[in-house]
Amino acid sequence: KKDTRRKSQGLFSALSPRERVRRLYKKKLAAAAARMEPGDRDSLELRTAREWERKLSLDGMADLYEQARYSDREITGTDVKKMKDAWK
Repeated sequence: KKDTRRKSQGLFSALSPRERVRRLYKKKLAAAAARMEPGDRDSLELRTAREWERKLSLDGMADLYEQARYSDREITGTDVKKMKDAWK
């Protein structure tokens, strides 16, 4: 099991910070979906990052995701850490 975990960590760290922020967003949203009402779960793809940020009370998450998704600004390791911390 250790080898599998190490391999998956290696794959995640091989991603650019931009890709890591986007992947964290999607992963955490999917995890939150398990606790959502069926109607909300069915609308995962229909809502924006801003709407999910308000609904889940996660300040700063939408800004980070939108910057990683749409902006030309460099995304850094600090941004990745902020995205991780937004879900704690």
